[in-house]
Amino acid sequence: MNDRKLKRLFELARTETPPAASGSFEMRVLAAVRRGQRAAPLTWWDQLGALFPRLAFAAVLIMGACLFADYYSSAHHDSSFTEDAAQFSGQTLFAANGDGS
Repeated sequence: MNDRKLKRLFELARTETPPAASGSFEMRVLAAVRRGQRAAPLTWWDQLGALFPRLAFAAVLIMGACLFADYYSSAHHDSSFTEDAAQFSGQTLFAANGDGS
């Protein structure tokens, strides 16, 4: 179809009177809406998938806070993490033997 025919078709359609709705049209539409099925509730996996970006962001924030605390602690504390871990494991693992070393 060329543009002239298409424009003519739209002009004729504009002048056409719209069909009248029946008297009970509104009632039938409302009844069809009430009859319609509701969406199925989201499963646990769907909810977790929707929540994952927020959980990932929270995990990144927690890791950043832990890294900041580690750097802050190492700047104000003379011993290293390895020494602290060795001391802690020595206190907890050998405390049951009464060795204390």
